[in-house]
Amino acid sequence: MQQRDEIRVLPKEVADKIAAGEVVDRPLSVVKELLENAIDAGSDQIVVEIKNGGKTYIRVSDNGCGIPAEQLPLAFLRHATSKIRVEKDLESIETLGFRGEALASIAAVSRVTIITRTRTEVVGNRLRMDGGNLVQQEGIGCPEGTTVLVEDLFFNTPARLKFLKSEGSESTAVIDFVSRMALAYPLIRIRMISNETMLFATNGKGNIETNIATIYSKDIGDRLIRTEAADSGLSVLLLHSPIDTTRKSRRHQVYFINGRHVESQIIDRALTKAYRERIPEGRFPVVFLFLHVDPAKLDVNIHPNKKEVRFDRPEEMGEFITVAVQKGLLAGGSPVTRGESLAPRLFTRQEEQNTKVDIKQLLSTERTRQINYEEAAGDSSGFLISEEQRPEVISTPQRERFSDLNVVSTVFGTYVVAQRDDSLYFIDQHAAHERILYERFLSMVRERQPSSQGLMAPFLFELTSAMTALEPVWQSELQLLGFTLEEFGPRTYRVSAIPSFTDIPVASAFLEDFFDQKADEVASEDSHTIEKLILHACRQAVKANDHLDLLEIRRLLEDLDQTENPLSCPHGRPTYIQLKKHEIERLFRRV
Repeated sequence: MQQRDEIRVLPKEVADKIAAGEVVDRPLSVVKELLENAIDAGSDQIVVEIKNGGKTYIRVSDNGCGIPAEQLPLAFLRHATSKIRVEKDLESIETLGFRGEALASIAAVSRVTIITRTRTEVVGNRLRMDGGNLVQQEGIGCPEGTTVLVEDLFFNTPARLKFLKSEGSESTAVIDFVSRMALAYPLIRIRMISNETMLFATNGKGNIETNIATIYSKDIGDRLIRTEAADSGLSVLLLHSPIDTTRKSRRHQVYFINGRHVESQIIDRALTKAYRERIPEGRFPVVFLFLHVDPAKLDVNIHPNKKEVRFDRPEEMGEFITVAVQKGLLAGGSPVTRGESLAPRLFTRQEEQNTKVDIKQLLSTERTRQINYEEAAGDSSGFLISEEQRPEVISTPQRERFSDLNVVSTVFGTYVVAQRDDSLYFIDQHAAHERILYERFLSMVRERQPSSQGLMAPFLFELTSAMTALEPVWQSELQLLGFTLEEFGPRTYRVSAIPSFTDIPVASAFLEDFFDQKADEVASEDSHTIEKLILHACRQAVKANDHLDLLEIRRLLEDLDQTENPLSCPHGRPTYIQLKKHEIERLFRRV
């Protein structure tokens, strides 16, 4: 039988290395802590320099307040900080750093040199640490501010060194972070140097759009919509893309709360909700979000990396952001006028829009119905509608009247070609019909007035045992969509009514998809309800190569006029594109 080992207190050097693992796990962690310290020091000029991805060399210099000579050794003690003093201070943290762990953790796993001088000191001080041990402290001539040099990261913890990624990966992580902090603090001039090459330098003049153009690209910066919103205790600046500018991932979605770069699923969901039906599924808008919250309503003391935050009232926060973005799209949006196959030079880029939003007024005067369903038993109250405060209609200020267009022809069995004045229109008949049907379903469910047609010859539909057991949940949902299903034997149901604007093959296919989705359903009541409506609309909409005569085309355009959002199908794809006469003439080099 194995003998139990004695419990003993770990030596300081072992404890420090373990603690360092919570704060420092890669070069990015070091840069993050040092850059945040430089910002907290009141700097207006900061230089970040790395070599070999930061594995062997990291230097952060600033012109901030500096550290007094007598306090310099304290800076390397664990839980020694100038930013909080009592427990209550944790309830309203306004600095980026506050734990007092950064320098101690960094010094424990690297060789650190710090040079610093305050404004009142004639001579600066230099202190050297090696693996957590003080090597030297001496006076030295230096400018006001602080420079921290970190060399040979993880030299004394080779196991951790092995798990670092390639130089390129580590460099990218550092550069991305410094780039984002440069956006969050446009009044600070920040320079980023890697392997002795300066990658960017912001001018410190306070223009965020200029910094975006400097760090990312002018193309991105020029197309962003600027939206500002405020409510009690909240204010937000949003720079977000119009619906025709998207990316394949959330990489270009950057969030700051009180100047701190964070990741937030609440904000992710709020943006998804705001852009829903406006951009294709699997695409993401470009968003730079700067949120200011009363520190007392925010908890950043969750994890040492301080990237996670907890809101006092997360639902209200998410809705606040959603409404702000939607209002920005309303004021700054435009129909898609670019096709992927046409040269970008043919089309005018959207100019930057500036919108000031009074969120308080918006929330009190505009309402929409959001569809929800919960685990209800038997009645339709489990499926339907909770009132929420957000804009009811999101569309562009100047709507096209499609019914006024002069229909010319159809091409490729899919696109209606029409003309008005000096513009040519290409309307996707499938996308337009999807939008029309989707909003009919949505209206039907909102008003709790299903429109059904009884079948003279009902058809049978078989379910799995699991889905049969969930009948109280799905039965009311299907009734609101215009279906009537009656029990007709073990796991078999007779479908005696379907929505009035569908047919049996489409209704049967819809039920198959509906129950497949129901089986996989795990969350987000609202999104799943919307997905069912989208699914149904897709099944019924006219397809590519479905022939439409002139009368049917006119009816399609008239119906599209009646929709709330005629610019896109429910998946976010455009319903039409518009070519101006001068754009066509440019193709032929006539202008």
